[in-house]
Amino acid sequence: MADPKWTPGPWELCRLSDRALAVKKAGETWGNCGIAIVLSDNREADGHLITAAPDMYEACEAALLAIETNPIDRFLTPEEVDAVEKLQAALRKARGEQEEGDA
Repeated sequence: MADPKWTPGPWELCRLSDRALAVKKAGETWGNCGIAIVLSDNREADGHLITAAPDMYEACEAALLAIETNPIDRFLTPEEVDAVEKLQAALRKARGEQEEGDA
């Protein structure tokens, strides 16, 4: 799989004003590597979720690899199949790939 095209993590949250937060590459100044400005009413929670994105992508990749390469002597339950499909869909979405049937 190719390396992701987004700004490598870690990302961090910094306050721009009472109503705005910024997501940026950790250790860099805002002007050099701003990723997003968060203005929503839920800006604190949204900002933390956005800053976790690189870590969550890496965790999803690792979990999927562990599932796919771990020899198990049984079939996956429907719930486990659903979990694998959700991991795959989340990774595709993060890479900007369309799912089959998407316009």
